[in-house]
Amino acid sequence: MFGCMPPRDLLLTVGNEILEATMSYRSRWFEYLCYRPLLERYFKEDPEMRWEAAPKPRSTDETYKKDYYKQFKSWSEEERLERTKNRDWYLTEKEPLFDAADIGRFGKDLIVQASTVTNEAGISWLRRHFPNHRIHVVVFREDHPMHIDATFVPLRPGLVLSNPQRIILTPQLKGALQEE
Repeated sequence: MFGCMPPRDLLLTVGNEILEATMSYRSRWFEYLCYRPLLERYFKEDPEMRWEAAPKPRSTDETYKKDYYKQFKSWSEEERLERTKNRDWYLTEKEPLFDAADIGRFGKDLIVQASTVTNEAGISWLRRHFPNHRIHVVVFREDHPMHIDATFVPLRPGLVLSNPQRIILTPQLKGALQEE
């Protein structure tokens, strides 16, 4: 049997669309199944609802960097943070991967955290899937980034809640926030 985590990890709501994320961990591959009855009901009841699923990853050995987590334990905090700045994590670019919880929506702007569960190929896929939205990639000072809502949450237009321990490293976003 598989587990089932909160829908925010797996399902991204943008307007009238619910998008099933790819999920990068092999252990989370089947999680979408527990939400399918609910999505089917929404789809039947609401003719305006769009239900989409991102391409399911094959999750082969080529998707992941060999022995990454064994090495991770031996790296200093500074070495891990340097990897964060360079977006050098567990995932390769073999296939698009992203968790829905790595995306925050601000109207037509989607803030996507590049992280241990969201790769560049996943971000590229999101750009193509949401051509009418602006995709902004952000990186925070965190040695194992995952799921933006523990770091950065939109509250209302012009106001975000940001974890002060996870400093914004993305110059464009950092500058925009300091102007406010």
